[in-house]
Amino acid sequence: MRRRFLAGILSAAMLLTMTPVTLVSAAPEENKESTGKAVTVLSDEELGTNIALKATAGASYTNVWSISPTAMNDGKLADSNPSSSWNSWGGGADQYPVTTSLTWSEEQVITGMRVIWWADNAELQSAANVTFPKRCEVHYVDEGGNVQKITGMVNEKGDSSDEVGVVYDSSSNNGLNGNNKYWNYVKFEQPITTKELQLKIERNGSGTNGVGISEWEVFGYQTIASGTNVASEAEVTASYTNKELEETAASVIVDGKLAGKTQDTTWNSAGASAEEYPVKINFDWGEAEYNISSLRVMWWADHKDVKFPSDCKLQYYNSRSKDWTDISKMIDETGATVESVGVKYGSAEQAGEKPEDFTKENNRYWNGVSLNEQVKTNKLRLLIGKESAATEGVGLGEVEVYGTKAAVSLGENVAPKAEASANAQNTPVTNVNNGGLADGAGSSWNTWNSSTYPTTVALTWDAPHVLNGMRVMYWADTAPVNSGGGVSFPKSCEVEYYDFETSSWQKITAMKDESGANVSSVGVKYGSADSASDQPGNYLNGNNRYWNQVTFDAPVKTTQIRLNIDRNGYGANGIGIGEWEVFGEEMTAEWNELVTTQITGKNRIMKGEKGVFTAESLPIGLEGMNYKWELIEGSEFMSIEGDADKAEVTVKAKESGYGVLKLTVSRVENDETVSRSTSMEIKVDGIESIDAYVTATEAGTAPILPKMVVANGIAFDDPTPEYIGPTGYNFAEEFNSKLVPVKWEKVDEKLYAKDQVGKTFDVKGTVSVGGDEIEAIAKVTVNKSVLAPVANNTVTFENVQLNDDFWNPKQKVNAVNSLNKAITQIEQPSGGEPNFQNAIKKLNGEPYDEFQGFVFQDSDIYKSIEAISYTLSVIQNDDDPEMVAQKAILEKKLAEWISLIEQVQYADGYIDTHFTLRSTAHAGGSSAGTHRWRDFSNHEMYNAGHFFEAVVAYTRYREGMGDPDYSLYVVGKRFADEIVSLFGPEGSRHEVPGHEEVELALVKFAKLVEEYEGEGTGQKYIDTVKTLIDRRGEESGLRESGYRGGEYSQDATPIKDEVNGVGHAVRACYYYAGVTDIATLLPEGDADREAYLNTMDHIWDSVKNRKTYITGGIGVRSHGEDFGGDYELPNNDSYCEICASIALANWNQRMNLIHEDAKYADVVERTLYNAILVGTNLTGDKFYYDTRLEVGNRQGRSDWFACACCPPNLMRTIAKLSEYMYTVHEDDLFVNLYIGSNGNINVDGTNVELTQKTEYPWDGAVKMTVNPEEEKEFTVNVRIPGWTQEQNDKTVKIEVNGKAVITEAENGYVAIKRVWKANDIVKIDMPMEIRKTEADPNVITNAGRIALERGPIVYCMETAGNKQLNESIENFQPLNFVIPRNAKLEATYNEDLLNGVVEINGDVQYNDGGTLKDVKLQAIPYYAWNNRGDDGVQGQNSCSQMLIWTTATGDAEPEPEPQPTLDKIELSGDVKTKYQQGETLDLSKLVVTAIYSDKTTKEISAGEGGYSVSGYDAEKVGKQIVTIAYEGKTAEFEVTVEKKETTDPQEPQKPQEPQEPQKPQNPQNPANPAEGQSGNQNESAVKTGDVSNMVLPIMGLAMTAVLCFLVWRKKRTDR
Repeated sequence: MRRRFLAGILSAAMLLTMTPVTLVSAAPEENKESTGKAVTVLSDEELGTNIALKATAGASYTNVWSISPTAMNDGKLADSNPSSSWNSWGGGADQYPVTTSLTWSEEQVITGMRVIWWADNAELQSAANVTFPKRCEVHYVDEGGNVQKITGMVNEKGDSSDEVGVVYDSSSNNGLNGNNKYWNYVKFEQPITTKELQLKIERNGSGTNGVGISEWEVFGYQTIASGTNVASEAEVTASYTNKELEETAASVIVDGKLAGKTQDTTWNSAGASAEEYPVKINFDWGEAEYNISSLRVMWWADHKDVKFPSDCKLQYYNSRSKDWTDISKMIDETGATVESVGVKYGSAEQAGEKPEDFTKENNRYWNGVSLNEQVKTNKLRLLIGKESAATEGVGLGEVEVYGTKAAVSLGENVAPKAEASANAQNTPVTNVNNGGLADGAGSSWNTWNSSTYPTTVALTWDAPHVLNGMRVMYWADTAPVNSGGGVSFPKSCEVEYYDFETSSWQKITAMKDESGANVSSVGVKYGSADSASDQPGNYLNGNNRYWNQVTFDAPVKTTQIRLNIDRNGYGANGIGIGEWEVFGEEMTAEWNELVTTQITGKNRIMKGEKGVFTAESLPIGLEGMNYKWELIEGSEFMSIEGDADKAEVTVKAKESGYGVLKLTVSRVENDETVSRSTSMEIKVDGIESIDAYVTATEAGTAPILPKMVVANGIAFDDPTPEYIGPTGYNFAEEFNSKLVPVKWEKVDEKLYAKDQVGKTFDVKGTVSVGGDEIEAIAKVTVNKSVLAPVANNTVTFENVQLNDDFWNPKQKVNAVNSLNKAITQIEQPSGGEPNFQNAIKKLNGEPYDEFQGFVFQDSDIYKSIEAISYTLSVIQNDDDPEMVAQKAILEKKLAEWISLIEQVQYADGYIDTHFTLRSTAHAGGSSAGTHRWRDFSNHEMYNAGHFFEAVVAYTRYREGMGDPDYSLYVVGKRFADEIVSLFGPEGSRHEVPGHEEVELALVKFAKLVEEYEGEGTGQKYIDTVKTLIDRRGEESGLRESGYRGGEYSQDATPIKDEVNGVGHAVRACYYYAGVTDIATLLPEGDADREAYLNTMDHIWDSVKNRKTYITGGIGVRSHGEDFGGDYELPNNDSYCEICASIALANWNQRMNLIHEDAKYADVVERTLYNAILVGTNLTGDKFYYDTRLEVGNRQGRSDWFACACCPPNLMRTIAKLSEYMYTVHEDDLFVNLYIGSNGNINVDGTNVELTQKTEYPWDGAVKMTVNPEEEKEFTVNVRIPGWTQEQNDKTVKIEVNGKAVITEAENGYVAIKRVWKANDIVKIDMPMEIRKTEADPNVITNAGRIALERGPIVYCMETAGNKQLNESIENFQPLNFVIPRNAKLEATYNEDLLNGVVEINGDVQYNDGGTLKDVKLQAIPYYAWNNRGDDGVQGQNSCSQMLIWTTATGDAEPEPEPQPTLDKIELSGDVKTKYQQGETLDLSKLVVTAIYSDKTTKEISAGEGGYSVSGYDAEKVGKQIVTIAYEGKTAEFEVTVEKKETTDPQEPQKPQEPQEPQKPQNPQNPANPAEGQSGNQNESAVKTGDVSNMVLPIMGLAMTAVLCFLVWRKKRTDR
């Protein structure tokens, strides 16, 4: 009682603390996390200019995979692409601390710096990936070349620090993959003068783990007068010069000599009128451009005719805007921020106060300025002012300008910023400008099997560019240039650009090639990187590295450039490009030059609606624009409304048809009017037709009708360009149909009544568009109700509610903390929800942002919909205020997501935002999202599968709560039908999914469809799944896409030939679940069923017995996400991805359905309690993606992941946990898990309420109440967990209504077949011992080790708790535990530990440097590890060490001597075998003897603990078999019951003597041992109606005596 009370208090405490938690948790000691909202006292404005951009970045070690140090100072924050960061992944321990550096060509004065860290894994102590750093020091190289540490700095919070912070913002996606935007500032105590600054960065992790920098900025300025004085290289002129001086006097100021006493050593403006001021001193370097960094001026005055100036501005000539631009951001010689050049005077050391003291040669003071940002220019000028209006002038003694001559450059490679297109392609044209040199054919662009020559390949930019040149590297796989096949080097190549002035393509013919020769076309050479060759055979398949370069004699300004390439060959022969680079720069409004214009707006308008179109100049942002809009075609279909001379115009659609809207823009440039025109074709959409909606319904049930129908003639999305696959399939598509709202008439119930089976009726609807109303039709077929499934089926989640103290609190934490975390993360830019929002904007013609995240990002929403649906089912009747509030939050989010999904669905059913947004990124896949169903590694089918599971979950949840909503069901049915039509048995495509999941999902969906639409309606989905399964392992040439997943995707071998678990563990188990589903649905004896099952049995044996960890986890880290080899189960290198564990549980659940063998439920249970549950912390707000069985240096859970498949998967699994509990096969009910719960289960047509009360997994006692709505005979199959047979006491006791059930388990289940009545009680008692498990000897890594288990729970030892128990041991590490095999260990429930767990304690040993010491041990459930810090305090995420498999010594305790087992029972004695009807069975002379395996015998009596009797019916005339049962053994004998004769009424019987009334029987312990007999039957009363059979009085007395004795003994036994 006390335990239940405390458990209740604990449960209440958990509920009270289940509040939504902040995304930023307490950080470990080694790092800091920030919300990014901390008030800072230090900013970049205070520190000055970022001079990092001028530096050369370096590092002592850099990730070799396309990572460059230049990314750390490129002026751009890194994003999710690792190559946008600098990182050190792949380096070993000897590389740390890793040093990064910024080096300048000249000395810089540095005041401070800031850095943003980059990571792709939140697990700080990872042995792989890139994580946030542990610490960071700042160093600089002094004048002598010595490295000096900088200390005494001030950070962004105003705190003193000797290091740079390692704080990161974890509020969005855990700060990973570019989501960290937190700047760690430091301001130096004194400015540092140096040419090199360094960071020395220490990592948290180990192995190949690295650190990363998103951006590093350094503040300061270049030392004034450092570098080269280039002033003398300029022509110097003045707007006015003293008439007494030479006209060229200005050149004196750059002669390198300081001015003297006389004016001829100076320039001055004496005699100039006021109008001449400010007087201008011009420095002109002609055609050469210089990067100017600093300047200094020494003034000259005689204090008579020439005085010191009042002010001096500095300007440079901007060749882009063609005007002079002020330089106003500078630092002077004192370090002050200034906007102009100083006008001070004085000695060489310091400025003076009195100008008269520093006349002529006495002034030696330099007024210096360092430019915050270098300017690149060929002209510089000083604008010098004076105070008085008199004719005194101003004078200059010397001017020095410091900078470097700018290298003549073609500019940066701007090709990657362009969109590539081609009029022919065998492989993606996007490969021409992806930044990587091609190797194999798949990484090239080529035109094999095309007949279009010359072939055109083009690059198009969103903004105009100035292009100075280009280079191209060709790709070939065939040496003969004049070939009829393969890909050869080309015959010729011309380059053209689009000229907007003439609105035509212009060939560029004035060029120079890589050798400097004048050319009119691009070269077609090949060879090594150094030289061209004439041996093409040596340079095939990526070996060509020769660049054909051309420099344009005159730059071109355009948005488009193209190559026209001709071939040498014929037939299928093609040409190829390995990479194409184009050099130049983007033009901005700064250029002040109109290149072209563009129209933005949606080019399709619905009839009766208006479209708004906007004019934009290119470059964007030019001022002084004039606009003219006109309809040059289609005025009968549309008209311009309102002004036609503004930047925006409105077009009203009148009738269906096409029109052309023309825009002309103009502006004045250099006193001339420049105009440009463009046009847009606009289509007025009108509905051409509406597709009939074809569906079915179960007889007696109203049909489910859609909210929308397919309208043809309305464009939904832009068409996709032609793309010919390897088999000739063209992936181009148009989308000229759209889903539009419909309003249906009310359906007459008679039309779908029970007697209408087989008939089809129409439902009419109305679609209203553009003022028109159009009829829609739904065709509905009435079908028979679906038959009860022949196969074993799962009892779905909505039918079972958990109410225990173990899982129910976890479901509530999941409902609030976990799901709120998921929602928040999914709302982030890369979380998934914005992709749907942006897809809708794109489809509506609105501005939108690019796709973010992985190609399977959509699935996170689908899994979360599933989790929320399960959760709402769990909490729908919970009146806790927190749960009520959370229910509203979840319902609102569900409605939002469903609306988003509906809006992005194509008319044919397709949904995938990666395609809709035409994403060029493809993280997690292989191709850009340019075409649908083209690259099956892009997870389209995987996304679809999770969507179908969401559909089923949401629809069942709404049905279960009595408020049906079929919105998602209809959306899902459209999508599923699309997959059937494309990939089903009669489909137009022959493909297989990349990442499996859709197989099991379609089976689920098929069952739902049959429930709603009647018998047979789900079969097409089942057939499609079977087709997809049977196609795996085929040659890629059979598939239009050419996809071949190989062993990684279980696509190397046909399923019927496979015998091992292979490849990616998640994909594999999802696939195996789908295969098992199909086998379950095939009829007994079907050849495919037998083949599938044979394969599944072999694979199961491979996975379960050779590839699964003790926790139920699968996958080895060194194999990526794949299975390891047989018995390859390293503890510290396990991968055990949470998704893989969930997939394994789901597969085993299905294996149990078909085999009805509890060994599969054992796997489910083991995995749920260990490998799955460890995936989240106790507060449900941090997660594991992968898990280890042994940790030597921390493995923290993460807030979230960039690839966040696991957390939502875990959430849906915890929420629907009840779905693993029961299965039903006709009149067999299987109990698979023991969890306190209430269930409503349909057993062969009868509703059965089933409740469990238990403290499982801490206690093995279970009380189960079976309450059928009416008495019914069926079988309850009680699972005997496999762990019970792994301990010394293997006895599992089962009672029904207090009577022992002695049936032996078969396939792990004890079958209890009986007529079940209201409130029958089944009690199960499973002893729980601490098990010291020895590993399979084949698992070498665990040789000499044991693991502790109890019940279904695997235990581990972590630093927390054990460190506190063993304080005498310095630097305690649980990895050094040694457990004697005979150690006495105790299991105790501790309500204060980890939210209440059974802990294992005892005295063991510890290896302290080779010496074994006696220590105390605390083992906790593995799932609960890392919820404490090493200090033992709960609520942390920083436990440093943990292990499961522990070194063991000695021999195990000897097992008790085996007890003899019962072989059989024998019957003997003079047993009565003939009875009159109604006569009680007489067993007084029956002798029951038990015979044991050791040949001993024992006589068994009837009653409690003895034998039981069944089979006798006193009222049934004829022969009967009486069965005697004892401990699972039975024996039989035959009796005969004769018909009772009627008593003669003239000879009344002697009244019977009254019997002593029986005591009321204990309902929990009925007196009658015979199962199934009435508890009210009084077997001790003598009953006879046979007067013809006279019995001697002595016999009657003897019988009475015997019966009295039996009653007396029975009563004594009861007492």
